[in-house]
Amino acid sequence: MPTVFSGVPSTPHRGYAMKARRTTRKPGPGAVEIPISKIVIGKRHRRELGDIEGLAANIRDVGLLHPVVITPGYHLIAGERRTLAFQLLKRDPIPVTIVDLDKIARGEHAENTYRKDSHSRRPLRSSARSNR
Repeated sequence: MPTVFSGVPSTPHRGYAMKARRTTRKPGPGAVEIPISKIVIGKRHRRELGDIEGLAANIRDVGLLHPVVITPGYHLIAGERRTLAFQLLKRDPIPVTIVDLDKIARGEHAENTYRKDSHSRRPLRSSARSNR
């Protein structure tokens, strides 16, 4: 199990000096841990990744708040910056949430195809006719 930080940053907040505490914990509900080397990062839309070192420092101080999101085939959906920050910290494995996008799309299609129409089938009377 990886060591993560939980708590709050060690900067003063509302007059109190708080310090992060080092803990060991399992990934949150629905998340599992996999080796970073298994994650496939395809062509991404984001060109500028921003301050990866700053993100890595934040993850080191407070922990990974949201697991990265991958497909069952290990293709990255969300979390490229978090993945790179984990690599910079030399942490492995990384918490991930596995999302089957095809299954979700099929479920949404079925839900929309077979759902009960919430609108009445009776035509509405126009306000001009009802005022006569």
